[in-house]
Amino acid sequence: MSLDETLEQMRYFARELDEFNLQITQSMRDLEHNHSIVDPVWQDSFRLQYDQRWQHFAEFMRQYLQREAPNYSRFLHEKLLRLQRYLHG
Repeated sequence: MSLDETLEQMRYFARELDEFNLQITQSMRDLEHNHSIVDPVWQDSFRLQYDQRWQHFAEFMRQYLQREAPNYSRFLHEKLLRLQRYLHG
């Protein structure tokens, strides 16, 4: 694979990663909204189990969306910029 092809593949991947992150951000907002709607009315024995899982999941997602996703994206875009400069001055 040539460097020009590598550049195009990296551009494609960067766009897909950015779109994925936007979609997962919106999905998480929707999920949190729906969670807040059922939160006051759901009071059964399974609730405690669910709350533990939800807290773990929500924290993991916040960490990804606030720290890891931007870092991955920034890293990839820096690599793209360097490769573009190398190839096209």
